[in-house]
Amino acid sequence: VAAMKIVRYQHELFSPSRPSFPAVASDGEIYSTTFLGGAIKDIEVGFKTEFLPTDKITVEGSVYLAPEHVGEMGITHVVIQAGALGSYQIDSSGGIVAFDGSLVGSIAPRPLKAVENLSVINDLVFSNFGVTTATLSIFFSYTLIDKNITVYSGSPLTIEIGD
Repeated sequence: VAAMKIVRYQHELFSPSRPSFPAVASDGEIYSTTFLGGAIKDIEVGFKTEFLPTDKITVEGSVYLAPEHVGEMGITHVVIQAGALGSYQIDSSGGIVAFDGSLVGSIAPRPLKAVENLSVINDLVFSNFGVTTATLSIFFSYTLIDKNITVYSGSPLTIEIGD
């Protein structure tokens, strides 16, 4: 089972494509960045958007950076809007922290790679925390530190938790 979880995204060749999201930049420029995101139930092949609260859910994203951004000093970001549950983000230790409008990095500042993989949640069962219904809107982004440019997914990966 553990081996299947490690290679689950390599199975994309045999399952539907992960959803892609348009890139928007804080400087108004258009970059060739591509954002992909997906959620899976336990070790099932294929990406889903609707889950039971008792399902074990893993959510990940990938950012295919514009070539001119590869190697630039930067940080990645993941922001989760969860309606009445609040807004959160992933910090550089992989923890979920409150989002107050100020972005924190999901990685420590470093030269950005051509593909940045972003872990959002791993094997989370919402009912274990008393959550039986929720809508999560997940945004992916990165910031080029020296240029003060943030490139982000213009629409979210949305997943529904409920019966």
